[in-house]
Amino acid sequence: HPTDVWFPNHIGRENDYAAGRIIDASALSRAIFRGEGKEDYHCEGGYQRLLTPQALLSEDKKTRSIESHNEVLIIGRPGVKLYAGLPATQRIRVRKIVVAEPTESNGMYDYYAGSPETVAAKVAEINELEYEIV
Repeated sequence: HPTDVWFPNHIGRENDYAAGRIIDASALSRAIFRGEGKEDYHCEGGYQRLLTPQALLSEDKKTRSIESHNEVLIIGRPGVKLYAGLPATQRIRVRKIVVAEPTESNGMYDYYAGSPETVAAKVAEINELEYEIV
C-alpha cells in the first residue's frame, strides 16, 4: 500500500506484543481482509493489495510530501492460493532493499540506529542483498 495504513502487526497476541502468547490465531487474517488497523483505523478495501515494486514506488512518490515514511510488510506462508488465476504463494525471498529519498525522519531513527538509509544499507550488507536509494 503506498501510504501508512496503521497495520496491526501483532494483533491476536497478548498485549499486542510480538513475543506475546497467541490469544486469537485468526485475528491477523481478519484484520488483513477487513482492513482493521490500529486505533480504529480502517483501510478501505482491506490490506490485500497487489502492486509491482515499480507501481508502489511511483504511488509512494505522489504522497511523499504528506507521509514522511512508509514500509512494505510482507506476510506469507508457502503453498497458499490467495488470488484466482495466480499461482500459490512461495517462500518469501528478499532480493533488494530500496530507500526512497528524501526521507524526513526528524531525527527519530538517529536515536538508536542511525538514519533509515544507514539502517537499510547495513541490513543489505549483512544479508548480502542489493541496496538502492531512489
